[in-house]
Amino acid sequence: MALMAGQGAASTLVPPGVAALVDSATRAVLITKTKITTALLLAATIAVVGGGLLIPQPGGTGTPAGQQARNPDPRPGNQDDLVTLSGRVLDSDGKHSRAPS
Repeated sequence: MALMAGQGAASTLVPPGVAALVDSATRAVLITKTKITTALLLAATIAVVGGGLLIPQPGGTGTPAGQQARNPDPRPGNQDDLVTLSGRVLDSDGKHSRAPS
């Protein structure tokens, strides 16, 4: 930088104003590149950490919210496989539908 700032043998090649302008532009480009790199690294870190939180971990305690626990013993005679339904069936007019006889 000493040669560009007008000191030494190169003082006749580059005027001091041009050397100062080039120096400030170089610093501005370096700062901008550093900001962009920092922003990209921060975004990548957030994406990786966020994605890691979405992956279920083995040996967890309980089930995640919104998911039902699976039956660990799905044999046909297991009582956990029984489901009781109740309600009424309506036709397209909203009236009670009768079972076909």
